[in-house]
Amino acid sequence: MEKLARQYGEAVYMAVIKDNEVLFLNMVDCDQSIKAEPFIGRKVPFFTNAAGKVMKAVDSWDLLEKLCKRDKCRGRRPDLGKLASELQEIRATGVAVENGGLGEGICSVAVAVRDYAGKVVGAITMLGPSFRMLAERIDNEIIPSMLEGAELLSKRFGYAPV
Repeated sequence: MEKLARQYGEAVYMAVIKDNEVLFLNMVDCDQSIKAEPFIGRKVPFFTNAAGKVMKAVDSWDLLEKLCKRDKCRGRRPDLGKLASELQEIRATGVAVENGGLGEGICSVAVAVRDYAGKVVGAITMLGPSFRMLAERIDNEIIPSMLEGAELLSKRFGYAPV
């Protein structure tokens, strides 16, 4: 996380799912003068950010539908068809990118972290203002580095891809 934050000059978080919401556990901050307010300790609905989407992309569609119908989405209900399509794409790529879900002008990029059994136990998330988190930079620089970082962290949890 420290390497990613230094390399890209953006805040990097470790997030987990707790009570079907994303909980931001830890952060390595950046030195930028313009940045998002810290999210450490905050819980937000999973469908509003890249971390929640990348962690939930491995869950079954039925479970997601039940969660949103039981009002676990804090009164905010996503378009389930759109969400299902987005989660399917995330499942295929292993990466989620969200613009504006955590606040206007905030872009989040996340990759999953797995344990020894291959279960998703968290996500590494990079947050930054959308004017710095441009699509070309995200696709060509940030995503490859984050996937590498998540792979290294997952190996520390005992994960060995087949």
